[in-house]
Amino acid sequence: MLPALVPIDPMAPNPMTKATARPRRPLRFVLRAGLALLSAAMGLFAVEWGVRRVDAFGIAYYREVPAYFAEAIVPFLGPDGLPDPQGRIFQQKPGVSLEFVDFDFITDSAGLRSDDPAATVPARVGPPTPGEGAWSSERWLFLGDSVTLAWGVDDADSWVRRFEAEARAVDGRPIEALNAGHLMYETVQQADLLATIGPLLAPDVVALCFISNDLEPTYDVFIEQVAEAQRLAAQRRGAGLLAHAADAIGRRFVGLAGVLRYLRERDTAAEGHASRSGPMRLYPANWPRCAGALDSIVANCASLGARFVLIDHSMPPLPDLPTWAAAAGVDYVRVGFEPADWARGIVNSKVDAHANALGNRIIAVKVLAGLRALGRIR
Repeated sequence: MLPALVPIDPMAPNPMTKATARPRRPLRFVLRAGLALLSAAMGLFAVEWGVRRVDAFGIAYYREVPAYFAEAIVPFLGPDGLPDPQGRIFQQKPGVSLEFVDFDFITDSAGLRSDDPAATVPARVGPPTPGEGAWSSERWLFLGDSVTLAWGVDDADSWVRRFEAEARAVDGRPIEALNAGHLMYETVQQADLLATIGPLLAPDVVALCFISNDLEPTYDVFIEQVAEAQRLAAQRRGAGLLAHAADAIGRRFVGLAGVLRYLRERDTAAEGHASRSGPMRLYPANWPRCAGALDSIVANCASLGARFVLIDHSMPPLPDLPTWAAAAGVDYVRVGFEPADWARGIVNSKVDAHANALGNRIIAVKVLAGLRALGRIR
């Protein structure tokens, strides 16, 4: 016997449909949210890739300078973990080869800037070339900071290498230029470096490029950076989960973080803070320390039998520099940039104000002209 048919109300909900529909709604929501997050993440990665690819504003500078200090130098610290205020805080390692976005940074076997990590500085042991009374080339040792180092351009485009290619000694010999520039060096560091490597390299001429940053002790900057690193480390340890996540994202998306940093620092500079005066705020208070280091370099040059040349790239110019040079009997050449030079676009990028290839060429031209006027080169 067939069961009795029950009339179906078309307006009544279908229990089967209702039972199967419930899990679909949250699933759709989860899928849509997941797709939205995935799309956002892919878009963020694409923007990060693009920012790094085009090196917007030159933000690679923010990554490359720390890479230099992490990979290209050896620190000189005492038992307390601090450097000697009157000595070198660090020195470049020999045989370093770093590939950056726009240039390669290479040091030779002596830790000097080069284009070949296997290059060696010819030894000067015993008497010069027999019968000539002089070595086959006139050796110039260049001291300085990032300007001498020519940060941001390849070694071939540095003003030191251009000087080497275009200058000749007064007696017609070629010039051999040794670039001992170091990032963030100042006069005290340069004097201590010369005392260490001078006897090994036996230069005929020591040329120091002085800039306004030399007024700021590297030791003080180092202490400030240590304190800031400790403060940030303590801040991270006490931060919550969201802060740790934000910090991790910032370290992963270094391109976008660099753009934000550039925009923030640009806005800060535009507000007219005292920091805009830069190292000149330390003048003339810190000049005696610089003068003492320069006196030490003069004494070292005398012991080496080398002539000392002071190249003045300070901006604005320091009145004490030419006065000191005249009193010390030191050759002095002024090579600071002028407004017409700046107008030619001579910096690496909006972030990195170091001289680009054109800027290095301008410095080389001024150094060559100044030394030729003094009768020191041909």
